[in-house]
Amino acid sequence: MPAEVVVHLDELDVDPYPTYARLRRTAPVAWVPSMHTYFVTRWADVRRVARDAEVFSAEVHDSPLSRAIGPNLLHSDDPRHAEQRAPLTRALRPSAVAAAMAAIVDAAVADLLADVLPRGRADLITDFAENLSLRVLREVSGLPPVAPAILRRWVDTIGRAAANYERDPAKDADVERTNAEIDETLAGLIARGAPDGSIIAAIAGGRRSLPDQEFARLCSTVKLLIIGGIQEPRDLFGTALHAYLTRPDVRAAVDRDPQGAVPRLVEESLRWGSPVGTVTRQVVRPVELSGTRLDPGVTVAAVLASANRDESRWTAPDDFDIDREDLRHMAFAAGVHACVGAALARTEVRAALTAVIERCDDLRLTAEPAVRGWEFRGPTDLHVAWRPRKARRPAPRPQEAGPLRLVVKDVAAEARGIIGVRLGAADGTPLPAWSPGDHLQLELPDGRYRSYSLCGPPDSGDWYIAIQREDDGRGGSRWLHDNLAPGLAIGCVRPRGNFPFVPAPATLFIAGGIGITPILPMVERAERERLDWRLLYVAEDVTRMPFLTRLPPPGDGRVTLWPTASRGRPDLGEWIGRVPPGGHVYCCGPAGMLDQAGEHAGRRPGVRLHTERFAAHADATLDPAKERAFDIRLTRMRRTIRVDAGETALAALERAGVLIPSTCREGTCGSCETAVLAGRPDHRDVVLSPKERAAGRTMMPCVSRALDDIIHLDL
Repeated sequence: MPAEVVVHLDELDVDPYPTYARLRRTAPVAWVPSMHTYFVTRWADVRRVARDAEVFSAEVHDSPLSRAIGPNLLHSDDPRHAEQRAPLTRALRPSAVAAAMAAIVDAAVADLLADVLPRGRADLITDFAENLSLRVLREVSGLPPVAPAILRRWVDTIGRAAANYERDPAKDADVERTNAEIDETLAGLIARGAPDGSIIAAIAGGRRSLPDQEFARLCSTVKLLIIGGIQEPRDLFGTALHAYLTRPDVRAAVDRDPQGAVPRLVEESLRWGSPVGTVTRQVVRPVELSGTRLDPGVTVAAVLASANRDESRWTAPDDFDIDREDLRHMAFAAGVHACVGAALARTEVRAALTAVIERCDDLRLTAEPAVRGWEFRGPTDLHVAWRPRKARRPAPRPQEAGPLRLVVKDVAAEARGIIGVRLGAADGTPLPAWSPGDHLQLELPDGRYRSYSLCGPPDSGDWYIAIQREDDGRGGSRWLHDNLAPGLAIGCVRPRGNFPFVPAPATLFIAGGIGITPILPMVERAERERLDWRLLYVAEDVTRMPFLTRLPPPGDGRVTLWPTASRGRPDLGEWIGRVPPGGHVYCCGPAGMLDQAGEHAGRRPGVRLHTERFAAHADATLDPAKERAFDIRLTRMRRTIRVDAGETALAALERAGVLIPSTCREGTCGSCETAVLAGRPDHRDVVLSPKERAAGRTMMPCVSRALDDIIHLDL
């Protein structure tokens, strides 16, 4: 039976994250009487609620949003949802934003900064970010020139009503009056004719009279645009700029490489700040989430903000870290209902941040801002001061400068089918130190890259990796085994990682075969720091276990060697069950091992699981027997990425550390649209028109593939 929990609205408004953390630990699916709904707070459960339309229907007519603006796009299922969304997708996907809206954004940023910059100080929320959102929304939507004060009142009133889970009648009365104002404004606009090329004109189909039901749908869609088009970019800008102003590591990274770091700053701000808090669904089939049964008819609020801070999904989730390798968040929801305006919001905030940072010297806070809200959250003000400066040309992006040049210093057999390779700088200088869990990417002769964990002494001046030969793999390991020899020059991408070691009161390490490589430096650090640790080392037999001589002997009691040929597979539930509350589990190995570890760790809310996969999660179901592998050439980055038959192009790009914003991961939202420079795409999305598919100028890498052996993308 679901737990019933007390949640105080005033606490959520000030800071919802302690409450979300408590719910994830103790009641991940909980009835919240004050909200009249169930809260779902864990990443896997939230993701399922947002994506599984067979079990969780979006048709929730008594949700706060539906009560606020009436039946609407977000609370409708296909095919009606797809029909209503189509004109928005065509208008707001990345290529359309770049072609028609980026210039609007740039002009608005320049005009507003020209007014604010000479002052030397301002509230950049009220005086800049909010005005920017208002102006861009008016111009791209086709709204008439409504006074900014009126638009602000509209968005505030709708926002309060859309978060009215407590069913405050005063908020409902306020939004009823606002709805009447907006409907009257839109009726006049449609009668006169919405501006050509505007979103409202696209929704109306160019008509000057609409049947009542169609007009009601247009009004509810425009109200969604009003609240999303103003609130999300405004709050996202505030969160990102506040991070830049208060976190020296973020500021250093952005100042060093604004073109490369600002997109990552935006994505981490989306994950960490989550401008939109929840999505609401109604259960239509019996289902179990985190051990809790939900029956048809109940309403659930899937808490996106909580999922984006879930310890089982993110390492140190409460830390703000723009160097996270995996930035696949759910700030824009997921599935077919993912935010249709995500590309415009990103474009707007990136342009605003870049301009402010480049035009302001000595940019600094003059007062700590208030951050409020849980359904819609962001800084309410951002008072800063600066000295104006002329625009400067951004420095070239470091990742486009090509790989590092290394030389092989030594090759040795570490285990059956596994070699160890010591690498040094080609110029003889010491290589920089790295951290346990980091990996590098070696460049193959054909321009493709393969990732390998660093597993030698972190500060030796050399880098050491281990490579397992995979005769049935993609060919990279075979070439490396056959050709690496002392003196051979080879390129690589600098070490990076999203599998860092965080000391804990007790730590269990689980390594599957070659998965020992990122684990070994962690074990050695834990031993140096005299931490409480255990290692479960699993492989077919001991001849497949490299680095045994670097581990304490099995008689030490902390290392358990588990040859599956003689003992079968270990019961990870039993092992993880021994970890005390507050302990951490680090697991690297085959997908089945990691899935099993995740399942058992999910039943131990006091235990934190960290995983490193040999390959990225696949979001689309692919049958390797029916697909073919192909290469992606990243033209600007001068790299080639291999896409296996069983993975999506997006997964392969993410595995290689290439950041492409993607929201639905199902080929429905258009947010990952990428320009194609050469080669023929195998289109599998539902966004592009037949004419656009035939032209082959863009593709959606979350689902689409290549008809040729190689496809060249503008990345």
